[in-house]
Amino acid sequence: MKKILLFTILVTPFVLQNVQATDLLSSWQAARSYDANFAMARDALAVGAENAKQGDAAILPQVTMTGDASQSTSTYHAGQYGISDPSATKQGQTYNTALNLTQPIYDASAFATRKQLKKKTVQAQILYQAAEQDLILRVAKAYFDVLIAQENLALVNSQKEAVSQQLALARKTFAVGRSTITDTNEAQARYDAIIASEISAKNDLVVKANAYRNLTNQPPTRLNVFADLRMPTAPEPSSVDIWMGKAREDSLTIRAQQIDLDIASFDIERYRLENSPKLSLVASYGNQTENGSISTSGGRDRTLSGFIGLQLTIPLYTGGQRSSQLRQAISFRDQQRDTLEQIRRDTEQSARQYYLGVESGAAQIKALEQAKTSSASSVASSKMGREVGVRTTVDVLNAEQNYYQTVYNLVLAKYQYLFNKLQLSASVGNLNEAELVDVNSWLAAQTQIQEKH
Repeated sequence: MKKILLFTILVTPFVLQNVQATDLLSSWQAARSYDANFAMARDALAVGAENAKQGDAAILPQVTMTGDASQSTSTYHAGQYGISDPSATKQGQTYNTALNLTQPIYDASAFATRKQLKKKTVQAQILYQAAEQDLILRVAKAYFDVLIAQENLALVNSQKEAVSQQLALARKTFAVGRSTITDTNEAQARYDAIIASEISAKNDLVVKANAYRNLTNQPPTRLNVFADLRMPTAPEPSSVDIWMGKAREDSLTIRAQQIDLDIASFDIERYRLENSPKLSLVASYGNQTENGSISTSGGRDRTLSGFIGLQLTIPLYTGGQRSSQLRQAISFRDQQRDTLEQIRRDTEQSARQYYLGVESGAAQIKALEQAKTSSASSVASSKMGREVGVRTTVDVLNAEQNYYQTVYNLVLAKYQYLFNKLQLSASVGNLNEAELVDVNSWLAAQTQIQEKH
């Protein structure tokens, strides 16, 4: 039987569960089968796949079967006297069946529609890839948010313990006349502020854990954390212009919008060609059966007929509808073109931003590592200075606050560095499972995320 160790952090109960660790890759795999937005993207892919088939259907033979049945009665009255049978009544049933075939030979607008529908299928595939990228980014953000919130709570608890010790020491030295009441009051104020920070940090962890659970349907009980196994580096290739060029060519957002522009252009072509003649091969084979006195023989007559030929249709006037649709299509094409240009600019800017984020993030992590060491030395020096009377409790509190803030900034920088790597890959349309595996390799050590019960 598995043992569950119950322990308490301050007044909040937590449970340490014996469960297998979860990494970023497994979190993404869980979200793929649970996230509703990604499920909608899969449905949209299936919907889009049918467009190409519908486009092909527009130029393939159309075969229909028709049939009808009728009851008829007719009475004949002679208009001249002396006829032996001045009136006669005929009645009976008529049954018609026919098999009809139409094969477009030349229909320019139908061919334009076919190209348009095939483009929509390609666009559906691109949008599905974009949905996969979006899911990776959303999972990574939720995953890193939980780790940052947990680290923040741990740092607040550590800072609370350190300030508590300084408060006790200030009270003791004040009681024996070695310090002023100012040190005690300052320590008390810092302690009260940290209590408020602790409440906020606990609530933030609960919110971030729920966001992760809503995305993956899993509790964030044990998540792998950033492991200092290798030094963060700048992107490769190390040229922002190259990355911006890749974004212009390969961004999924740009590619999807380019297809929107192509589809709008096909609309213009289609409306222009609707005025052109349409030539079709038509064929029909039918059967007519007549019963009763309406038949020629007075019994059951059957007539078989068939024909094959060419049908030419030339549109002459549509009441101005086609001209209006053409003008509308041209304006819409221009709108899509302007939208594409704006998306290109935004994508280039995003690629530049994420590139600089990765580049500066690597340098920032190195600088913060050094700052962490320096601030730890500052805390030790302040405590030693207070012992010899050249530093006060306030100096020690400031040094400790600076240390914990530096540690928190380092945590933020590490996870933001990884997230920027993912965003940079997404900006050039290259964020896939392989890229996620690479980022996941930065997460080696395990941490325990405690959840309220």
